[in-house]
Amino acid sequence: MKKTVLCRINVLICVLVATIMMAVHLPVNAESIPNNENILTERNELSPFAKTASSTLESIRNNCCMTDEMVVKTTVELFLQLEADQFCNWMYEDYDFSPFFPENYENIKSVQYYLDKCRVQKEISKINQTIIPWSNIDFTYNNEEYSEDSASIDLYVILQYIGSESDRAVSTIGTDYHMTLHKNEKQWLITEISTSDDSDYIIDYSAMLRAGIHPYIESSSSTLDPINSPDNTNDLHSDPNWQSYTISPSRFIQYATAYSLSYNSKFGNFSFAGGDCANFASQCIWYGLGGVNTTSSISGTNWPMVNISSGNSRNWYQNGPSMGYDESHAWIHCEKLKSYIVAGGYHIEGLTGTSTAGVSYAKVGDIIQVDWDNNGTYDHSFVVVGVTGTNGSRTLANITVCAHSKELNNVSLSKFNSTIYRFRTLHITKSWKFIPPTAVS
Repeated sequence: MKKTVLCRINVLICVLVATIMMAVHLPVNAESIPNNENILTERNELSPFAKTASSTLESIRNNCCMTDEMVVKTTVELFLQLEADQFCNWMYEDYDFSPFFPENYENIKSVQYYLDKCRVQKEISKINQTIIPWSNIDFTYNNEEYSEDSASIDLYVILQYIGSESDRAVSTIGTDYHMTLHKNEKQWLITEISTSDDSDYIIDYSAMLRAGIHPYIESSSSTLDPINSPDNTNDLHSDPNWQSYTISPSRFIQYATAYSLSYNSKFGNFSFAGGDCANFASQCIWYGLGGVNTTSSISGTNWPMVNISSGNSRNWYQNGPSMGYDESHAWIHCEKLKSYIVAGGYHIEGLTGTSTAGVSYAKVGDIIQVDWDNNGTYDHSFVVVGVTGTNGSRTLANITVCAHSKELNNVSLSKFNSTIYRFRTLHITKSWKFIPPTAVS
């Protein structure tokens, strides 16, 4: 009986210690956010959280009364908390993550790739001199499978933080993780990591670390792609068969912030079919133009969607949660969305606008696209929900975005600060709608 009681107490203590160690910074009053330059000084020591992480991991592994399921989940959460701590506290020394992995982890592609990615993200925070006085991390487990010596975990991780570049607003990053762990004697070790980030295996983080990370320098000149220039006189009444509409910034922001972390189930989700970023960008444009968020309106491809005829180059729509046959390529594909916008023009049905190199002219309601590997093909789309500074001279630090794949809500674009990325800004000037003569009274 005494042994059983002690065992239960031991479990409770271990769980309590792990819970305390994984609790992130408590919320602080915005006025108490430090502005002292000393906080930016690099320190030859581990962060306070990292100092205790190794002993916490050992106490978890050496507690014979914890079940394998408890050890696996606590190990995964401790690892992800440490990764977030490195991002938030770049001024401290790098933590040695090797205790979480097998001895040959440098040869495990997914593990080494993820660790290189974490190092790059920390270096970017260092370049930006970002102060993050508050952060919080939450875990939601979607699937768990255990055997005697292996475990497969699918979980969704929400990281919230207040950063000095985000005007003291809360930024949120949501990421789906898949992890595989194997048991080696008493230790559960991570042997595979993959995420829902659509830049994974496009960006060569190892090459970036070898070359060195440098601040992103905004191009001094911005160029426009050739387009069919839209008519700016807004002569809506000169031809009763045509009407034009512009994006409402407030509706655009409302939709982007509402569905950046919680997907709209009325639309298809392409997160694991090439990425959902362009699909989400199109949804934000659609709602900003006056789209009605009902199943009947979406399935009917009602305006401002455009569904002229099968295969028509001006089609821009998605009509439901199924994927593969119920959407136009311009709606779900980064490059095709850009081509669709710049191919528009006066009295050409659908979206029309410009593509500008860089981000200096970005405005709320714009789409910013990035070429992750600098090969000329743009791989990802962000939606702009906030800007500061002067139009024409904005930098990444002046722009706040939302996105899918991975999920971002109110995150500064400076998080992706590097010369290796190329950015462009898509601006929709208006969307044209054709009114058939029989419908005109």
